[in-house]
Amino acid sequence: MDWFREKVDLILKEGHDNIPDHILWLSKGPFHVAKKYTGYSVNGYRFHTMKRDANCVTQNSGVTLTTITHSFASSKDQNPVVGNVNYYGSITEIIEISYHGHFSVVLFRCQWSHSKKDDDELITVNMNKTVSKEEPFILATQAHQVFYVEDLNREGWNYAIQIPPREFSDERMEARGSASVANKILEEKTKALICPRARQNSIPENENDDSMSEYDGENKVSKQVNQSSLRPKTMADVVEVNSRKKHAVDEV
Repeated sequence: MDWFREKVDLILKEGHDNIPDHILWLSKGPFHVAKKYTGYSVNGYRFHTMKRDANCVTQNSGVTLTTITHSFASSKDQNPVVGNVNYYGSITEIIEISYHGHFSVVLFRCQWSHSKKDDDELITVNMNKTVSKEEPFILATQAHQVFYVEDLNREGWNYAIQIPPREFSDERMEARGSASVANKILEEKTKALICPRARQNSIPENENDDSMSEYDGENKVSKQVNQSSLRPKTMADVVEVNSRKKHAVDEV
């Protein structure tokens, strides 16, 4: 950032005072103390860290990001292909960086996992195999939410289900094609999950879950919830329950 600060300082010394405020404060760098959260609401989603999810009967730490990436066939490839690449993972930290009180930026630190499509074109994610360790941070505004459903036939693998923003109704989701053939296939594949072997915290958050307050922190989450009543029976129920989830911002 030194070159950036030096460039702005040079412009100011030359008598130019038309530098936008956000450029000026960016050049000075962020405040040396950052805030950390266990939950944050953005883009119509409520996100949690993995640590917080571990204490809940809900799952809100799944995240996906679409980026434009140069892909090379090999190290000798001189003609890279530019295209969208989707990353899937979970949030490990939520950090807010302040630029001296003038504005702030929220970052998600993510643990990215290996992903691929199966024979039915469904996204599967291997939680035991991490990727892109050198690029864990994304802007919170770039994040979209996914819900992971365990694949009982393959250890460590999960199906990634795209979660719609909460302001979208079920009718609008269907109009956008979210209730796709892929979801129907996945519903058939995961029927066996609706049993005691299903992951306890692999259910979408329910706004009627009175055991969790909006500002419960990390150690005050009650588990006195009838999990069988909250567990979705079909993929349509997953979508319906998630569409009712409320907005909240939680600070440690």
